[in-house]
Amino acid sequence: MVNRSGRNDPCPCGSGKKYKRCCLTADQAASRERLRQKSLWGDQLLDAAGAADDDYAFVDVDDDGPALDVKDIVRVCYARGMIRKMSDLRSGRGLQVTEWEAPGIPQDVLDSIVREQVDMLEGEWGDPGAGDPIQVDIIDLEVGRAWITVQIFNRAIALIAGEEGDDVGRIHRLCGALEAAARAAPGGAAAEVLEAGPVERPGRAPQAHSPVDMSAVLEEHRRLGGTCALCGQAVTRRGAAKHLAACAPAHDMTSGTTQEIVYLRATSRGLPAYWLDLEIRADAKLEALDVLLRRTWLECCGHLSAFSTGAVKYFSRGYDFDFMGPLARPTRVAERSMTVRVGEALPPVGARFEYEYDFGSTTQLQISVAASRMGRLGRHATRLLARNVAPTWPCVECGRPATLVCPYCLCVDGEAFACPVHAACHPCGESESLLPVVNSPRMGVCAYGAEF
Repeated sequence: MVNRSGRNDPCPCGSGKKYKRCCLTADQAASRERLRQKSLWGDQLLDAAGAADDDYAFVDVDDDGPALDVKDIVRVCYARGMIRKMSDLRSGRGLQVTEWEAPGIPQDVLDSIVREQVDMLEGEWGDPGAGDPIQVDIIDLEVGRAWITVQIFNRAIALIAGEEGDDVGRIHRLCGALEAAARAAPGGAAAEVLEAGPVERPGRAPQAHSPVDMSAVLEEHRRLGGTCALCGQAVTRRGAAKHLAACAPAHDMTSGTTQEIVYLRATSRGLPAYWLDLEIRADAKLEALDVLLRRTWLECCGHLSAFSTGAVKYFSRGYDFDFMGPLARPTRVAERSMTVRVGEALPPVGARFEYEYDFGSTTQLQISVAASRMGRLGRHATRLLARNVAPTWPCVECGRPATLVCPYCLCVDGEAFACPVHAACHPCGESESLLPVVNSPRMGVCAYGAEF
């Protein structure tokens, strides 16, 4: 009998769990094996066993062209996070799941799925034993009544080590697009944390609490201003450019060569509180901008980083451009070093480009080329002009200003933050992993802000 259960239906095995969290993985593996046998032995053998009528057969790959038609995609499900051990996958502790259903699947997600040829990436990638905690990314595509599943463990380590060549790079780019889409619309995508249940502590009764309305918090953050780093005056987000048009030249060097200076604004997708205004000489190397962003907002463990401008991607020092050697596949994006001059790399005034720090637990920024002028910065290649004031995040238990954030709950609306009083009773039970709340979009990610 053909199993026609939907992924959110009760599992036919009678466990009481949802199908997607019980037997779906095993059924998918069996379907893959039948497809592999079909390719080896032909249709006759499998038809005799009834496999030709399998409703859960995976999308076949045609070497003459793409097998996946974006119009056939019914649902996209993306689970990501950090787990302590592989058995945590069943409980879902530390994982966040975001799902989109057609026709509400973001176009950026669909474009990335087709561009990276996800149907050719199906299977398991990476090494679960390569990192502690284990970084997990699971991508499920529902195409008609078929499923395509891609699982990767410790994506950052696999990417840097060059495991599986360009395929891991394609998965990394796809995961980046999915993460950006989930963060760009915090109230639009259907997001949930896999059921793990609160951790019971002896002598403590479970406390009921109402999740904080993060949409209201983020809306308040949009109205936050900043401080001019040159004169100390308070500025609004919109009024900063007008203020700096006069303040920046007034704080230039009084002597020296007049040079072209580029004025940039950096923001964080999905986190409207965070913005930076800065300047950089047009003749400086692009890596000087990388250094300023790291020093001000991002640096935690010396991760790799990259700027993306059009069809060119500029990588930081340490990136191995030749790890695939003669086996490297041609890509649509040219890879360059950050040693290029800013005037040659950046797009014109009014345009935007992207920046990412850490190719595993990635922090993504969008940078706008706001203006350019002639001035004197002297020997300094960059200068911080203005920065947002520190936003306030409410404690999940009492609503008071939080000082700690849970990296496992960071993407769950209203569940991540704790004040000093309620840190020990954080709902997910991972209070020992709490990190400090800091004025950075890197807050709560990797080891940023932690003291060793």
